[in-house]
Amino acid sequence: MSAAHLQPRHSTWGLILGIVAVGAGALIVSPLLKDLSTATGTPVGRMGWVVAVYGLTLAFTAPPMALWCRSVPRRTLLIAGMALLGAATLACAMVSTFGQLLLARAACGVAAGLFIPSCYAWIGENVPAERRAQAMGRVMAGWSVALVLGIPAGGWLAEALGWRAAFVATSVVAVIAVIALSRLPAQPSPDAARNTARQDWAVVAAPEPLTTMAINFLTVMGFYACYTYLGWATRDALGVGSGVAGSVMMCYGIGLMLSTLNGHWLDRFGHRRSLAVAAWCLLLVFAALPLGLFHLAVLGAVMVVWGVFQGVAQTCTATLMTRQAPGAQGLAMACMSATTYLGVALGAAAGGWVMPTHGFAAVAAISAVATGIAGALVHWLGDAPERRAATG
Repeated sequence: MSAAHLQPRHSTWGLILGIVAVGAGALIVSPLLKDLSTATGTPVGRMGWVVAVYGLTLAFTAPPMALWCRSVPRRTLLIAGMALLGAATLACAMVSTFGQLLLARAACGVAAGLFIPSCYAWIGENVPAERRAQAMGRVMAGWSVALVLGIPAGGWLAEALGWRAAFVATSVVAVIAVIALSRLPAQPSPDAARNTARQDWAVVAAPEPLTTMAINFLTVMGFYACYTYLGWATRDALGVGSGVAGSVMMCYGIGLMLSTLNGHWLDRFGHRRSLAVAAWCLLLVFAALPLGLFHLAVLGAVMVVWGVFQGVAQTCTATLMTRQAPGAQGLAMACMSATTYLGVALGAAAGGWVMPTHGFAAVAAISAVATGIAGALVHWLGDAPERRAATG
């Protein structure tokens, strides 16, 4: 038994807090987008780049860093990534121009590129296959905590004290996460001991991992195209402030928590089948989302459903990847993070291109199309990964 198994509570809390910090730093931008636009004198069509640069930086730095750091212990990577995130998020609170904001967000992307793959790879290396979705869901619940508590609190804090206060608070969470992560057991990284870098690439480039990455890219693209501009659309349609807009995101977080904290059901039902159901349900959510903008209660209900099925999709794709890439999980999860944040970048950029001229309904249509293609790919993937997963 590894040292990681001896301290499950310390390990879980450190990883969850880290995901909370990453999630708050990534998602707080949506309810603050209008304030950031005003503060930096930037039109709405360009504000999507605040999200896009974060995603692009993470996408293009995570795989090279995973190879470069193959022999570095996971704990070192986790702590380094979280410390950098705290500093970069604090820098976001100090900017005065659009260019400075983009640079600070790029640094946040590098930090997340260190932390997220190492976090998910740690789970793949230390949790048995038959309980992996449950453990993955528990750690991914950090995204739920960020949405249920962090984003609404950040929105209200921004409304009371200004948008800079929301970034400062997120930086404090990152510092607390560094302290928790320092209690992880020290272990050498297993990647370098198992395979060469070329062998790792061969494992990750097989048809099934590539298909799972494509599914992940499309579902994330659909999410971020809508999520990035939902706060703006909600404030315009309902005439509310950043606090109420942040509370709408809390409804999504409640749904996300309902799914991620019940990952054992996904282990029983099957990860591919669960992913297929989630993809088609998300398509229906995106079709309904523009209608919800005209009534706050309806919007809240749609957001809860959205969170449930987005959480299923996230948990299942990450779990499938850890099982499809044995012995190369560090690189595999870095590539997953790359596809995730390419989806973030493309979704945010596409939404920024469409939103000013065609409105939020057109943005939701883009999300529905991307998610529908993902659903088709899940069916093409078939049941082979499920059969192998039982012995993964």
